[in-house]
Amino acid sequence: MLIKKFSKKYIIALVVIVALIAIAVVGLYPVKVACKVPGNTCVAAPDSNGLIYISYDVEPLFVREIEKRTHEDFPFRYKGGTDTSRVFPDPDPDPLTLEVIE
Repeated sequence: MLIKKFSKKYIIALVVIVALIAIAVVGLYPVKVACKVPGNTCVAAPDSNGLIYISYDVEPLFVREIEKRTHEDFPFRYKGGTDTSRVFPDPDPDPLTLEVIE
């Protein structure tokens, strides 16, 4: 009888530990957040080359969820950087790289 109760408690404890580890792994999944805070806008006017720059952070999923609910930047991230996007066509295209469309 004692062995059956012990094994049942052991299985329950093992399931709880596995569930906590799974929650921790999912919470640490890296997510790219534009403008450093979810829902924030930080796009500036394009520069003379037609490029816009958007700052981003790569943060754990649980940090993004905290920031989404508090609307504040939580100071924990894996890395940060800036993305560039072209808004206008290249003002001075290189003729060697142009594609001919027929």
